[in-house]
Amino acid sequence: IARLVAGIQAGKPLAVGIDIVFTEADRYSPEALASHVPGLAGTALAGLPDPDQALARTLAAGPNVLAVMGQRNPVEGARRLARPLPVFTDDERLRNRLPAYAAALVSRPALEQAAANEGFINAGPEKLFANTEQGVLRRIPTVAMIAEQPLLSLPLEMVRLALDRDAIPRVELDSRGMSAIRLGDYRLPTQANGEVLLHFGKASSGYYLSAADVLSGKHPPETFAEHFVIIGFNSAGLQDRIITPLGESLPGVDVH
Repeated sequence: IARLVAGIQAGKPLAVGIDIVFTEADRYSPEALASHVPGLAGTALAGLPDPDQALARTLAAGPNVLAVMGQRNPVEGARRLARPLPVFTDDERLRNRLPAYAAALVSRPALEQAAANEGFINAGPEKLFANTEQGVLRRIPTVAMIAEQPLLSLPLEMVRLALDRDAIPRVELDSRGMSAIRLGDYRLPTQANGEVLLHFGKASSGYYLSAADVLSGKHPPETFAEHFVIIGFNSAGLQDRIITPLGESLPGVDVH
């Protein structure tokens, strides 16, 4: 993954979103091998490279956003965010409407600190079973409260990173609640609860690139110049699926 990210970064993309949460140590890291293979000599382990550190160094070198998964209830491995957004509104009309999560599943601390930013990947799955939704994903949140800390969605955090990583989001409110969110000069209209209605076109494989092809050099770095790039899974059995209003079943990464 570090090699993949480095190859994309070489093309100078606007931002790279990684729709993967690295909650555990790489299974070939020295610490993991030490616990699984007790007979390994300490000197042998000391000479092994640490894959997590290699990924951390790569993340630190470019405009990368890691995924965060909000959890309704604290679970093992969940913790508070390392770098939440500044609190940009105390208006109760908004805070009472935004999605709220008790904790978050985040990547390992070294990776979390190395990445430029983080963004949540929840798409409001509890609403998919409402009578009005009937299992179809029609809208997603732009901002959520995680352990009372605000965080932007993964794609919106990528936009913020491309425009100005220090830009503090501003929300526009009306009598109903939230009407838009601003990142500098960029304005995104929203529903009253901060959600946006998704516009689904017909699915196409044309916007996917194989990670293997990128690693092999089939797609040169300039492919990614001035683009937003998302790394995720689209293989059966490795990812969540969504149903669009057009009746198509797509990988969850397509939402972003």
